[in-house]
Amino acid sequence: AQLQADQQPDYLSGLLIGHELAGLRAVLAMRGEGLEDEALRLIGEPALCERYRLALAEFGCAHTAIVEHAAERGLWRIAVQAGLVGGAAAPLANADGMTGMGR
Repeated sequence: AQLQADQQPDYLSGLLIGHELAGLRAVLAMRGEGLEDEALRLIGEPALCERYRLALAEFGCAHTAIVEHAAERGLWRIAVQAGLVGGAAAPLANADGMTGMGR
């Protein structure tokens, strides 16, 4: 069966994520380690991070967290350290910026 045009991007994304994680698993195996031993933080577009989280779970990595607002928090820290803004806390409600730890 052929994929519809609107299904192809999701399919390709899944193939690429699976290939990438298979490579990561192989590298870790050479070190005597595995994905199930890793606690990973995912930074990026939320839907893509969720795809990675689901794929990582299939590879045995159950301890992932999606870091929200990473760019904004990082830029704020740079601005504070550069003295461009006052040292007040970053204007984000979630202090750790993460969701989904251990989901």
